[in-house]
Amino acid sequence: MLKELLKLSTNPVGLKWLREKDAVNGKILSAPATFCQAVRLAALGGHRIYMRSQDVGCRTAQWILGFREPDKEDIEHHRQMYVTNQEEAITLMKSKPHFEPGEIKGIELGPVDNNEWDVVILILNSLQTLRILQAWTFHNPEGLEIHLGSSSLICSFGAIAAYKKKTLVVTLPCIGAKVFGLYQDHDLVCAFHYQWLDKLVEGLKETEKKGHKIPYVPRFAVPPSPPGEIFKN
Repeated sequence: MLKELLKLSTNPVGLKWLREKDAVNGKILSAPATFCQAVRLAALGGHRIYMRSQDVGCRTAQWILGFREPDKEDIEHHRQMYVTNQEEAITLMKSKPHFEPGEIKGIELGPVDNNEWDVVILILNSLQTLRILQAWTFHNPEGLEIHLGSSSLICSFGAIAAYKKKTLVVTLPCIGAKVFGLYQDHDLVCAFHYQWLDKLVEGLKETEKKGHKIPYVPRFAVPPSPPGEIFKN
């Protein structure tokens, strides 16, 4: 339903944080991959993927997901890449939403369908993102507060933040997602807690009745008139 309402070119991706007792249904990748690579692979191909700690190839994502403790190498990486000194690097790392070591045992990604997921992730353009925000503000007229950093934007500030805060997050691909996940310059990413799925679908349908739908038809009235008033009859 989301794919049709938003005119998505890729599939919505369901994400489940696996605990010790959870059954595993996805297939293991043939080589380690980054979290954002796995999301894009599931979005493009509709694959159901199971990632264990050893399947996550991104060092930063490994500790973000709680698969290991962060170490001095991680601090130095953040210092070299993003800030000036070690203290700033530690502050930056602490600002990233993350799981504690051992909190989850793995990740499963796949088509949303009728499965019960923890988080839903969408790869969007700016117009599709606008429609998601319209659906959100249909239920939350105060709007959406966005808190982002400059790295780990899909795994940490996206998927984990949406899950832990039980909210919707609009983020964008970080440098790792662009270099390794092949996210394009026009791509944005939306992640939301699974409990919002039905409400967002409802919000998209209800705002579509008000004339908001993709594509928007150009009009010439100034100031802009409501979308449904482009024609006299």
